[in-house]
Amino acid sequence: MSSLSNMDLLVVYPILLIVAVIIFYILGKKNGTEKEVIKTVTRYTGQLVSNYADETEEQYYLRCHNFISAYLTKEELRYHASNDYKSFVISFEHDEVTYAVNLEAYFNQGNTYMMFYTKIFAGVPDNKLVETSELVNRLNNALILSTLQLDYGNRAVESILIYPNVGQALNEEYFHFYFTSLVRSRQTLHAFNKVIEQDAEPALVTLDYMAI
Repeated sequence: MSSLSNMDLLVVYPILLIVAVIIFYILGKKNGTEKEVIKTVTRYTGQLVSNYADETEEQYYLRCHNFISAYLTKEELRYHASNDYKSFVISFEHDEVTYAVNLEAYFNQGNTYMMFYTKIFAGVPDNKLVETSELVNRLNNALILSTLQLDYGNRAVESILIYPNVGQALNEEYFHFYFTSLVRSRQTLHAFNKVIEQDAEPALVTLDYMAI
């Protein structure tokens, strides 16, 4: 009887051991600590980061002066800079005619921008103001940027562009785009000569200009 009990124990013991291991595994997995997954979510405010929010007026003018000087020197252009660092005058020669392009930096209550300016035609006769105004409107529609305007008080056709740069670094590609666009607008001089001096029709002159 005793030997039979020992045999039974030898058979049952491995089974009990296996069952105990399985139960221990199940209970341990059930009661184990789960790892917390932390998700990182990037949130955008939709606002531009201002690199020059605390910049003073003097600092802005000096920054513009250094930037513009470096650009004009790189392009090998002749220029004169004002002593207050605010403005530049660039001289050009084309068809034996000398003309100027003005650059002016502005700082107004934290609003900063550059103005590009050139005078295309001076001394528009009173009897040609209507035709000149029509030509200005038509050419502005043909240009990439509408830069032309008629100064009635001074009887002059001007080209003006504004480069806003509030609290931001000055971008050479943007500056180059504005600058070259203003210089290209001087190609309209021949159109104004035809209307003002040769009595040509603004509509036809505009078509000829667009065909160039």
